[in-house]
Amino acid sequence: MTIALQFTQKVRLRSHSFLPAKCTLTNDFHFSLLFSFFSQALHIQPADKAVVYNIAMIQQKSAELLFSLPSAKRTLADLERGIARAVHAQKMFGSLAADPASAVPYDRDLAEERKKYADSMLRRAEEHLSAQRQYEAEGAARLEGARQKRAAERERIETLEVRFIYLFNFSFFPFP
Repeated sequence: MTIALQFTQKVRLRSHSFLPAKCTLTNDFHFSLLFSFFSQALHIQPADKAVVYNIAMIQQKSAELLFSLPSAKRTLADLERGIARAVHAQKMFGSLAADPASAVPYDRDLAEERKKYADSMLRRAEEHLSAQRQYEAEGAARLEGARQKRAAERERIETLEVRFIYLFNFSFFPFP
């Protein structure tokens, strides 16, 4: 059994024990957990190309999932991290496809296809970034509008309170 397979099974068996008390199980959490285990496996066996391939797959898949989420369910920082992961995965798949070794533990053609898929994903990255920036700018504008409305309402109420106090004092205590 390879180191990568052992770590994958370890993730499946123990992933729920790593969760914080109030954390919901999300795909991003699983991807980061898988990534940490495969990074450990890469540290143990740095020459294992299957582990490198799996790390690239994890990074590409997490970026793909982020791209598929609507703007309301992701942040600009998450999207930028996902794009960085996709760029790294693209480079890794490129190096794996161009590996000069005679026997490799993965399919070179599949690695080349993955690299091309990463290329197409990254071409759409600027669209996703601009849409996310626009969504977050609109949200910030709505929030600022609501703050200004609350401040105007608060000032109106304070003005009415001052008028009421002024009228109340002069109606009960008229001047002689």
